Amino acid sequence: MDTQDMFITTDQDRLFARRWQPADLGSDKAPILLFHDSLGSVALWRTFPAALSQAAARTVIAYDRLGFGKSDPHSGRQRYDFIHREAEVIFPLLCQQLKIERFIAFGHSVGGGMAVHCAARF
Repeated sequence: MDTQDMFITTDQDRLFARRWQPADLGSDKAPILLFHDSLGSVALWRTFPAALSQAAARTVIAYDRLGFGKSDPHSGRQRYDFIHREAEVIFPLLCQQLKIERFIAFGHSVGGGMAVHCAARF
């Protein structure tokens, strides 16, 4: 299992992301993208991403939303439309920088709503 930490840059901020990649990865398999819960982070997924990556033989990628985990602090208050904004503004940057064209969305709690919005948008 190969694990890689990285930062995704936006116009003003940096988002922390981690990638788990099994040794027997098929090159044509879409990665699984994890969307954390309301107060979560990459670290709170604990061993689940590595186990999921190994079991599915797919790359798994999780990231900390702005203001959570190792990502930059959120400036100001969270907007009421933050779930929609994640799909419209932040997630496209993540896909662009990580060269993701196809994906499987997987979310927990509010991350489930974000996963649905991102899947519908793309």
